[in-house]
Amino acid sequence: MKNDLSTEKSPYLQRASRSAVRWQRWGQEAFSRAMSERKPIFLSVGYSNSHWCQVMEAESFSNPEIARRLNQNFIPLKVDREERPDLDRLYSKVQAWATGQESSPLHLFLSPHLKAFFAGAYFPPEARYGLPPFAELLDKMAELWNQGDPRLESQAAEAMQLLAQDALSWAQPRMETEDGLKLCEKNLLSLQDKKGGGFGTAPKFFYFEALRFLLRLPEQRAWVEKSLKEMAKGAVFDLVSGGLHRFSEDGEWRRPHFEKRLVENAQFCLLLAESIRFQDSPVLRWILQRNLNWIESELKKPNGLYATALLSFGSSKDEEFYSWRKSDLPTQGPLSIDSLGGLLDLSQPENEFLIRLKAWPQTSSTLESVTELCEALHTQRSSEKQSPGASPLSVVSENAILIQAWIEASRVFSEVVWMERAKALGERLWSAAWQGGRLSHGVYSDLVLAEGFLEDAAQLGLAFVGLYQRTKEEKWRSRSEELARWILESFYDSERGFLWYAPKDQEDLLMNFQDVLDSHQPASSAVAFEFLSRSQELELRLNLEEPTQRLEKHLRALAEKQIGGFTRFSVVLADKTAESHSAC
Repeated sequence: MKNDLSTEKSPYLQRASRSAVRWQRWGQEAFSRAMSERKPIFLSVGYSNSHWCQVMEAESFSNPEIARRLNQNFIPLKVDREERPDLDRLYSKVQAWATGQESSPLHLFLSPHLKAFFAGAYFPPEARYGLPPFAELLDKMAELWNQGDPRLESQAAEAMQLLAQDALSWAQPRMETEDGLKLCEKNLLSLQDKKGGGFGTAPKFFYFEALRFLLRLPEQRAWVEKSLKEMAKGAVFDLVSGGLHRFSEDGEWRRPHFEKRLVENAQFCLLLAESIRFQDSPVLRWILQRNLNWIESELKKPNGLYATALLSFGSSKDEEFYSWRKSDLPTQGPLSIDSLGGLLDLSQPENEFLIRLKAWPQTSSTLESVTELCEALHTQRSSEKQSPGASPLSVVSENAILIQAWIEASRVFSEVVWMERAKALGERLWSAAWQGGRLSHGVYSDLVLAEGFLEDAAQLGLAFVGLYQRTKEEKWRSRSEELARWILESFYDSERGFLWYAPKDQEDLLMNFQDVLDSHQPASSAVAFEFLSRSQELELRLNLEEPTQRLEKHLRALAEKQIGGFTRFSVVLADKTAESHSAC
């Protein structure tokens, strides 16, 4: 059987279509083949910009002996996690249970009935990092499967039990809302990096929802502003062109993981705009404008939607693209090293370095000099280096967060153009992704992906509520109602009072699950709770009160057990509590 991925739109799957492995699409045809041939499935889940996915493609899947083993003894399936986040999130739980952590790529050995009996991440072609050669592992898995080794069935049963317990986790809250918020505050304050901003040490992620929560506390707003400024001083934030990289590999925001994605940058812009609204800052305004301009210039596609990310050259080439030499900087004039040496951090020992400020300028004229230098270097980079280009995929939930960021930015800047962009994107998303009473997850230039997930409906609904509240245009209220109805019909479990991540009628998913913990983006259950709560103000023709109250109780109970992962939910509760107090 030949490789089945040649017609896919995903760059990740297109790359795999040239592999010697006869990769198949995830779907009933492949499952039926596994059952008829009595072979296990080898599932590979990754995405285009993942360094280790690229390494495995080059090292392992291009190896003829490894490809032969996969083709002969397994049904090899390849999935792009950006297209199918449900599969990635579900099976990542098994990976974390088996290996102690979630990481990309995600690799599993499954029964023909999709039950996982072995999981891992990077499998090297020869013994490395304490891991056996991949070919040896494949031989062992095939041998155990063909012998009907009971350990495989036992492992699969344990994994199923884990997934079932997680999917059906449910409890009753024991404490009052304000006590829960105090617990969240205490937890976050214990993790603060007082000096460098943000939370924790290397690798350092942004935790936008945690910062949004602390922004609600007047005594923490100065620290949140400091955190945002530290993140944006350079390196992990590209001062030259704009755009925040995915995370920092060190604890000081100096060594970026070179990957600019819409999901982080849209959340960053939303947080910046909220911070400005609470406590104005010329520097934060500068950062916000620069980042919104970067999103518009680098991620906007001809179809009016915004790409998930800039594509990757590969880790070493990405670093080269964003790096500079001192000889690249002007040697004379107001933008020279001598003139700006007091501002720029040029102390890095490497010959190539990333543009970074020692400190943010204190005057508008000095900030303008930084702007001029960045614009000059951006022009130089554009003329000398070829941009990697943007991903062809636009994800609904990420575009919806961008709408929310534009709405918030238009409030603090009184910028008509940003409000117009928010409305235009809302129109484009609706026309492209809402079809037959159901929302799609994403859009390629000429192809709409299959049905969307809770995060897509909840984020877009929240964006439409914001558009209605700003414009009072009836269409946004009507569309909010349609999305709320779809959530109740397709995701709400009326027996248990919670929301599933995938539609209840999803047929090719082993088991549905709840998305209640924040990760690189906020938990979709918390976003949906916010959307349904705010929708009650719109007087929709739906009974939202009972499901919203039941969902709140459910999330409060779960948050009491693991308060650190529920920061978006805590943000929503904090806002609701503040509103109720102000109404008294």
